[in-house]
Order: sequence, then C-alpha cells, then structure tokens
Amino acid sequence: MAKQRIGLAQRMRRLRKAERIKWNKYIWSGLVLVLVGLALIGFGLSLNTGSYSGEGLAVGFGFLIILAGIIRALIGVINPASPEELIPYEEQEEREAERREENAREDELFERE
Repeated sequence: MAKQRIGLAQRMRRLRKAERIKWNKYIWSGLVLVLVGLALIGFGLSLNTGSYSGEGLAVGFGFLIILAGIIRALIGVINPASPEELIPYEEQEEREAERREENAREDELFERE
C-alpha cells in the first residue's frame, strides 16, 4: 500500500513537471507570435497603399501569425489528463540521461589519454 502511494506521488510530480515544461514552451512562444502578428498588422495598416498591395499582404500575414500564436498558446493551456500520457516523455528523458552518462564516460577516457 505504501509503495502504491509513493508511485502515485511520483507520477503526480512528473505530471506537474510536464505541465510546467509545456506551459513554458508553448504559452510564451504563442504570445510572442501574437505580438509579432500585431506588429505586422500595424505596419501593414500604416502603409495606406490599398487592400490589393503590400498593405493587404502584411495584414494577411499578420493575421495568420496571430492565428498560429493563439493555437500555440492554447496547446500550452491543455494539460495531460493523467500521468500515463507522459510515458513517451519519460522515455525520452531516460534516453537523454543515458546519453549524458555515455558522453561523461567518453570525456573521462579522453582526459586519461
């Protein structure tokens, strides 16, 4: 029973860590894209050259960039429902740890020579 509680606590810690990583990765980049899109729309509107010219092109691209930023931010808001959804992330983390250990061993071998 105690082992089951420890496993659940560890899984919940992993879930919170994954949520934090996802939040930092997607929310901020989404907000940056929205700001870039707004700047592009502002630039396009300041051209005053007509809708079928550079103004329309800049406003159109700005809108698409804002749309991509909003979608990216929404992806960051969606949290995994359970720790089981994080298994591929954990496997990737384990592989990276193994690679770091192998690199450290190789570095030690080269330092000895």
